[in-house]
Amino acid sequence: MNTKEMIGSLVTSNEQIINKEILPENDLSIKVDKVVTFIFQGLSKGNIDRLDEKPILDFINNLNIIPHEIYNWLSNNQSNSDSIFLFGYFNFFGIETSKNYEVAFNLFINASNQNHILAQYYVGICYAEGYGIKKDETLAFKYIEQIGNKDFAIGQAEIGCCYQNGIGIEKNLKMAVCWYEKSIKQGNLNAQNNLAIIYQNGDGIDKDIDKAIYWYKKSAEQGNSSAQNNLAYTYINGIGIDKDMDKAIFWYQKSAEQGNSNAQISLAYIYKDGKGIDKDMNKAIYWYQKSAEQGNSSAQISLASIYENGNEIDKDMNKAIYWYKKSAKQGQKEAQCVILHIYIKTEMKLIKIWTKQFIGIKNLLNKEIQLLKIILPPYIMMEMELIKILAKQFIGMKNLLNKNKKKLNVILRIYMKMEMELIKI
Repeated sequence: MNTKEMIGSLVTSNEQIINKEILPENDLSIKVDKVVTFIFQGLSKGNIDRLDEKPILDFINNLNIIPHEIYNWLSNNQSNSDSIFLFGYFNFFGIETSKNYEVAFNLFINASNQNHILAQYYVGICYAEGYGIKKDETLAFKYIEQIGNKDFAIGQAEIGCCYQNGIGIEKNLKMAVCWYEKSIKQGNLNAQNNLAIIYQNGDGIDKDIDKAIYWYKKSAEQGNSSAQNNLAYTYINGIGIDKDMDKAIFWYQKSAEQGNSNAQISLAYIYKDGKGIDKDMNKAIYWYQKSAEQGNSSAQISLASIYENGNEIDKDMNKAIYWYKKSAKQGQKEAQCVILHIYIKTEMKLIKIWTKQFIGIKNLLNKEIQLLKIILPPYIMMEMELIKILAKQFIGMKNLLNKNKKKLNVILRIYMKMEMELIKI
């Protein structure tokens, strides 16, 4: 990072410099500035990804600061563009708070109005991807162009990307090369990698594999994970270079360890198939898992397949379905078909179970009916005989009462007369 970049992005006024000199070393404002400087240097160099907060969290941890302390300090100290930007950065990535792209965008806009380079850069990213604001590639290019025209490496590399992919501007590979070369002069690793891609594909310019490999190596050797992954790909497929499995594995490993999901899945394939290396399903699953957790749909479906089929591990249909669903939600057609097949298969099993249960119940009822046919007639006959006996007894009692009715009437009259005599006495 050159002096001009440092002055333009981090120093907003002479007063800010004076304040830094009189503050104690452990003051959070100084550490906030260090974090912002780290982000700026990392993006300018191209050795951290604009959408990856992990290196920043590691840096904060190395400063022996709890992220929550910085978050609280930032929320109460929005007096300069650095603190405004970093508070937006915390909201953008959900550091010590829930992700809130809208809040982040508004904070980036606020800081960008104070000519904060990183804030202007992230405003451009928000417009390009639709984070917290309606997607507008024209405005995205406008903000990125401002940075590039001020001779900042991150802006130059991003302008090259816009020209390469037609983002907010008409696609123009020659202009892309021009801006990448400007950024490369300042040491930007992403520009080196992207220039290599253009030379490899030969889109709009003469194809030049030698130059592609040169820039892949240049970027990879300085730690750019995308270049490391691309260089590994050229070695494993022998693109403009002799096939070399050892070098391919070396660069895939380097890239995978930095969190590149494409390198992780490629390394997993190699360990799974045992090509050029001892077959190792545990390592294959490890790298599939790493890639899948970052949302790589191909890694997710591969991991799901391993769990479904029990390839050298115990079958686990719950895990298989979990990763198939993850992949299917991202539009992976194969995963969607597998999920549908699993559901149909499960439903068919249930139907078979229910059918067996139904047949079993039906057979049981048939047996019960047959049994009832045997038991019921004698039972009904016994009940009929009992009813006849009870009816005879009832009729007998009735007749007996009728015969004794006159006697009962005489007795009742005598009893009533005796009662009346007693009353008189």
